[in-house]
Amino acid sequence: MGFGLVTAVHIANVLETELQGGSEGKTSTVVESYMTELNMTDRLPICRQACHEHQVKENVEPYA
Repeated sequence: MGFGLVTAVHIANVLETELQGGSEGKTSTVVESYMTELNMTDRLPICRQACHEHQVKENVEPYA
């Protein structure tokens, strides 16, 4: 088991939903469990911050 592109996209999708309030501010337990298995729980705040920064940038500079 490893951290690949599909995992990164899934985590980003979950975090985006979380940041939009779609999951009541809670990260999916599946994502948390998976990141625990990968010994990457310390990366979750970094992933969350990157997702937030992307959302801010997207609102300022919308895609064409």
